[in-house]
Amino acid sequence: MPKGTKKRRRTSASPGEVAAESPAGVQAEPIDVPHRRKKRRKLVKNLTEEAVVANEPEKLLGKRKKRKAMAAAAEAKEVPPQWPFKVDAADHCETPLAAYKDLEPLLERLAEHLGKPKARLRIYDPYFCTGRVKEHMAALGFPRTRNRCEDFYGAVDAGTIPPFDVLVTNPPYTATAAAQGRHSIFFGCTDHVERILRYCGSSEKPCALLLPSYVYMKHYFAPLTKDRRVAFLEPAERYTYEAPRLAVAKDAHGAGRNKKTRRTAPFASFWYLLAQRGGSGAGGEAPWWRRQTSQPGVGTGGPSKDAADARIHAQKDLPMHLRDASDPSRRKKSWWEKKAPRVGRGGQQLCTQCGQVFGNCKHTREEHVASTFFDF
Repeated sequence: MPKGTKKRRRTSASPGEVAAESPAGVQAEPIDVPHRRKKRRKLVKNLTEEAVVANEPEKLLGKRKKRKAMAAAAEAKEVPPQWPFKVDAADHCETPLAAYKDLEPLLERLAEHLGKPKARLRIYDPYFCTGRVKEHMAALGFPRTRNRCEDFYGAVDAGTIPPFDVLVTNPPYTATAAAQGRHSIFFGCTDHVERILRYCGSSEKPCALLLPSYVYMKHYFAPLTKDRRVAFLEPAERYTYEAPRLAVAKDAHGAGRNKKTRRTAPFASFWYLLAQRGGSGAGGEAPWWRRQTSQPGVGTGGPSKDAADARIHAQKDLPMHLRDASDPSRRKKSWWEKKAPRVGRGGQQLCTQCGQVFGNCKHTREEHVASTFFDF
């Protein structure tokens, strides 16, 4: 072969070579050439799409494509409910079970105050997403939880709110509510948080609202809660919210949710406890979240101390890590405290940049692997 010429790559075998290599009576398979590979990829793609449409992922070729098709078929089955009210795509997030577990002992105390078992306690959640709150509360022993796909603001204006013992809800945090009429208590307000506080201020029932940490610094919080005693329940851990597997669920920037962005915890949140009217503590009567021993021969009738009481704080006693950044009473960390190693409540070392457990984030993963490898 002359110099400077490239050797041409063979893409197929000659008939003589195929006949020599294949046994007698057996048809030889053709060599997989590039244009045939493209045809095969196109065929596999078409089979994948047909299987997803027909909801038959078992026809797919390969385990990876089978898993993808099953996930797509599962998401196609979850049809979003037809909400009879205006919704925001960024508000589609479900309350975690851990938040209801923190509130469970306080709801049991409320049932004791009302003289009924916890299974008979009527809980009302006016904001509907997918109805998972009923499953969580039933698992904790509160089967009488009402959470239906209905217009809460319209029901308040019409006076058709069902009877309940306590209002437990996690309202939307956006300010995109539909405008109400002049005779409504929600007139001139589009913020969902302000609206639910308006309703709680006009109601006589106890309330437990899961709200962000900055709400108590809003201009409307103090006027709307001046007639009610307010306390805050410190969470055992930071609550992480999970968006449902719906195509309409979006993040704050309008992007669709995926496997990585479905679970989110953009800010600290905790339970805001509002006492019932007449139970503000005047006259020695304790609010519903405090346990009171009123049985004869048991104590003196005063409120008893419990492990859950240590996590209930007034606004002036709110821990520094739960205070909002705009709170003037929040003490700023010194330079030495910022540079010192961060330690979690369980004694685990935390990352100084993002606050995650040491070794779980991108800032400390390599250091954690190196320290584990050389620790002998």
